Amino acid sequence: SVMEKGLVKPEVYDRLGRRVRTLVSEYLEPGSYSVIFDAEALPSGVYRYILRTTNMSRERMMLLVK
Repeated sequence: SVMEKGLVKPEVYDRLGRRVRTLVSEYLEPGSYSVIFDAEALPSGVYRYILRTTNMSRERMMLLVK
């Protein structure tokens, strides 16, 4: 969820640190949002996603299994 108005940019990276997707890059108001991550063209594996906003950054790992 977005805590304060500002630029929101969730990005997905592969295990080598290459950015494979930018899901959104826009200014949003505070609130909860959802985005669709189309991973059809990506291989199975471990990915890292980072949610960047104007004042914070949050990083998590995910496992994509096809």
